Amino acid sequence: MTVSDLDRLHSQLSKLEDMFPGYLTEIVEGSIVLNPVRPFHGRTEAEAENRSAYPFDLIELVAEVVSPESVRRDYEVKPRWYASRGIANYLILDPLKGHCVTMWNPGADGYRGHDIIPYGTDLTVDSPLGELTIATAGLPTDPKARDRS
Repeated sequence: MTVSDLDRLHSQLSKLEDMFPGYLTEIVEGSIVLNPVRPFHGRTEAEAENRSAYPFDLIELVAEVVSPESVRRDYEVKPRWYASRGIANYLILDPLKGHCVTMWNPGADGYRGHDIIPYGTDLTVDSPLGELTIATAGLPTDPKARDRS
């Protein structure tokens, strides 16, 4: 798939999001998935997004925010996919459990290293771009989540 193919696909997905306000559109394992954006999810992603397509060799870090509908994709599918493409760092921000998972050392079958950091503790990610620190104390949690650890 070329960059122009990805740009066209991104444009079409953006149209779907315009048609269904309050939903995030993704392609996961070849399926188009629309997930409702819950308030705790949207507040975690409060920073402006740039969802343009970039070649994988330019991406050093990917972060996903878990929603009830995306648990399997975010914890099982996406780590294997991102790691197999050589993306150095993968973060899972989980408002359902109130923690972050940081993964590094990508391989063909997934990431070889990971840590679980409870919300309230600063998360530091080392990457070729330098050290990135994320303050997690202010990240929202889902008050209805039953499976907090």
